[in-house]
Amino acid sequence: ENTISQKDFDDAKSNLETAEASQKQLHAQVNEARLNLGNTRVVVPISGVTGVAAKANGSLVTPAESLLTTLEQTDPVYVNFSVPEVDYLKLAKDVLDALKRVPGTTNVQILGAKDYAMRIWMRPDRMA
Repeated sequence: ENTISQKDFDDAKSNLETAEASQKQLHAQVNEARLNLGNTRVVVPISGVTGVAAKANGSLVTPAESLLTTLEQTDPVYVNFSVPEVDYLKLAKDVLDALKRVPGTTNVQILGAKDYAMRIWMRPDRMA
């Protein structure tokens, strides 16, 4: 007949429970490893070039040690500022004088007495 002793049954049941507990523990270790792997990459919302690293590869860092490196933004930088009318008119005159030498342009007359908002496009990689 296909019968086993109570001791063999209890041993088999104990081995199964031990194997199931080991499987749960291994799943927990895999999940922890995935979480740790996800924490090995730092992503920033801008592009640029990193400077000197404050930490070496593989170093364990804590939230208190927030500086890993510095990031130099190489995309264009925009500067917004106000210009008094006198300076604006001089700048506009210089621009208009330069435009006179460009074919297909015309003269523009600037009138008024106020501050003008300006925006300058700068490329840090071309600045000295």
